[in-house]
Formats: sequence, structure tokens, C-alpha cells
Amino acid sequence: MPQARATRASTRLNRPIKSIEPTEPTEPIEPIEPTEPNLLNSYEDCIYVVLDNCQREQPIDATYRPNYPPEPAYGTTFELLEMPDREPQFLPLPPTALELLQTFIPEGLVAHWVDYMNKAAEVARIRNWHPVSLAEIYLWLAMLIYMGMHRESAFRGYWQASTAEGFEPIHPITKLMPSRRFEQLRVRLRICALAYTDDHNHNAFDCIDKWPTHI
Repeated sequence: MPQARATRASTRLNRPIKSIEPTEPTEPIEPIEPTEPNLLNSYEDCIYVVLDNCQREQPIDATYRPNYPPEPAYGTTFELLEMPDREPQFLPLPPTALELLQTFIPEGLVAHWVDYMNKAAEVARIRNWHPVSLAEIYLWLAMLIYMGMHRESAFRGYWQASTAEGFEPIHPITKLMPSRRFEQLRVRLRICALAYTDDHNHNAFDCIDKWPTHI
């Protein structure tokens, strides 16, 4: 057996080596010019991006920068914005904290949020979804204000109970809403109709236009 193996090995070593014929040079592949995206983020069928007077730094970049021609000359004077003089006004505060909050977040605006959330949840077919109400959204906002004043490392920390290893403070907001429902509203909050509407012929800033317009 060893002799047979040595014979086969010598036969393989004595085989002539095939010469590798040079292949004809292929034509250089022209780089494919990247197409300009006309849509943005995950709302590819919702929000249109205008790329006029913009350019990429590199062909593979996904972002653009403005490309306007420089001004021919700079100005020689600076005109200040004239503001009319008026006496300071001190308006009385609303009688309750809820009415103060509704000054900046009115019921009509939140009612649209409620409608958007419920319709979006229906389209997404979320399991174990209970329709949200106007009062529940205000309660959720009040809990956010409380969390801003009493900070925890995570949202679940407000519902965390004390153990033998450590003491955890008891937050009163845990009696108002379960942790699972709070997280569900935090994830499913919708302030515009993009989640369910089929009409995508609108500007991206129109999604939040009602709120800053009111303020």
C-alpha cells in the first residue's frame, strides 16, 4: 500500500502543467449614475422631497446640500427690525392646571390625535387594542409631565416594585394607568393622518401645522 501511494503521488507530480492562456481584456464597466431620490425615509409614498438647486458631495451620498450661486456683492448697511413699543401685559392664569394645559394643547387638537390613533390601529390590526379616548390622552400627557419632574432611568422604573435588594419609590401615577397601556400609547401616538390616509399630496410640514399655528 505505501508503494502504491508513492506511485500515484509521483504520477501527479510529473503531470505537465497546463499553460494559462491570457484572456482578452474586457471593456471597462461604466459606473451607474445614482438616481436622485424623490422620496424620504419610511414614508416613501407620502412625503416628496424637492432637490432643486442641490447636489451631492460624493456620488454615493444619500444627502444633499444647497448649491446656490454666490451673491455678486455684499450689502453696505444693516437695517434693524423695528419692534413696536408696548407695555408689558400680565394675563391671569386659568383657574385649574388642566385648563392651563389646554391653552397650549386644546381639546380640538387632541380629538384629531384620538381619531388618528384609533384609525391607524384599525388599519394595522393591532391585537388587544382598546380605542383611546380624549380623557386618556390628557391623562397620558399629565403622566409625561410628572415623569419630567420625577426622573427615572427608564419608563418601566415608575412601575417597579421594591424588593429585598433595594427600595424603589412608589409613584402615584402607577395607579392611573398600567405600564403596558402607557407604553402602548407612547408607541401608537399619531399627530397626523399619515398612518392610514391614502391621500399623500401634502407637504411634510402640514403634518404638524395645526399645533404650531394654534400656539
